[in-house]
Amino acid sequence: MNRVIPVSSCLPLTLGTAIYSLRVADTVENEINRLTLPILEASDREDKANLMADARALYDYWDKEEKRLSHFVRHNQVEALGQSLARIPALAEYGTPAELQSEIWAVRWQMESIKRSEAFTFGNIW
Repeated sequence: MNRVIPVSSCLPLTLGTAIYSLRVADTVENEINRLTLPILEASDREDKANLMADARALYDYWDKEEKRLSHFVRHNQVEALGQSLARIPALAEYGTPAELQSEIWAVRWQMESIKRSEAFTFGNIW
């Protein structure tokens, strides 16, 4: 009986942390998708002024959220995503539209992969 109370209090804490980590991954993915869309559109128009501002906004968002995401996600995945996001401002300024768009789609795929790896599925649990 002495073990039931500590064990029963750990279960909600563990479940709450798992749900929170999934919510963080979902929020970050949605925001990255929202912030990358104007970059893709500006690169099609070759609008350098808006492209640079949007790329900087994306990187500033990542700089703010990286630490929070790294609490729940494997560090190698967060590091790879951070490296891809760090290349975007330079590609916006000096790269070709094709290089920039390729990197944007890679970032989107990496974030989607992170979200899938955090999902509650039998493949992730077992």
